[in-house]
Amino acid sequence: MAVMIHTVTVSGLPGKMAALLANRLTATKLTEGNQFHLVADSMTGPEITQELFTTQSKRNIKLFPGVVPPVFTYQAPEDSGIGRLLAMDATVFSAVNDNAEKYCEHHIPFVMLTTGGDREKLVRTVEQSDIPAVISPNMSVPIIILMSMLEWAAKTYLDFPLLDYELTTDESHQAGKKDKSGTAIAIGKIFKRLGVKHTEEADIHAIRDPREQRAMGIPESALGGHAYHSYVITPPNGNLTLMFGHNIIGRETYVDGAMMALEFLAKKVEEGVKGKVFTMEDVLKG
Repeated sequence: MAVMIHTVTVSGLPGKMAALLANRLTATKLTEGNQFHLVADSMTGPEITQELFTTQSKRNIKLFPGVVPPVFTYQAPEDSGIGRLLAMDATVFSAVNDNAEKYCEHHIPFVMLTTGGDREKLVRTVEQSDIPAVISPNMSVPIIILMSMLEWAAKTYLDFPLLDYELTTDESHQAGKKDKSGTAIAIGKIFKRLGVKHTEEADIHAIRDPREQRAMGIPESALGGHAYHSYVITPPNGNLTLMFGHNIIGRETYVDGAMMALEFLAKKVEEGVKGKVFTMEDVLKG
């Protein structure tokens, strides 16, 4: 089987999630049929003053703050064995839509790990382009399975069995995360389809204060990278409490899922898929 080499750019360096992705890409061959080569250009935020990011394998990546890197316009010769340039976006919520437009304009299929932004506009941008993309509020496979179970319930029980129940959510992330949890927002929307009362503004408590996080029992070593979620559902009469949660320390589970998404995306590109958004549920099924 011929090996196809896909070049990959990671946007958001030297951010912690982007750094983990870059390090994984330089350390791992994902499949026998495909190899992924990290290119030496990274699009990053205009506030970044650092010029280079060095991976654990000593690869130097040049950072391009607020501008499109030269690699976005490079095209490998057709007989080179090099596939399309793919992008992995681990930037910030305020850059989501602008970055997606840049990827689409330059015909670069992408995996969007970053939450926030106008998600409906994000989907429209891809659907009106000639590229596929994987977009998900969460890349962790176990969390995606949980969300799929909830989606099944919402699709199966169409008569709003939890009408007038209320959902409140506490979500804690590292202080550097400025937007509310995309996972908490997505799960809230699923429960609303089951009749539960829930609004993002009033019913999602975003915890970013390390003092409060320590009081919750979050380890000191995890304050710089964690995702703790607690969901509480109660009926109007208050005689029942349904609780569930999911706690993540570190970011490796997201890296694992993102690499699966990248491999899936490469296959869709090779199949000639255009203008389609895939979710992590599609990745797992595929």
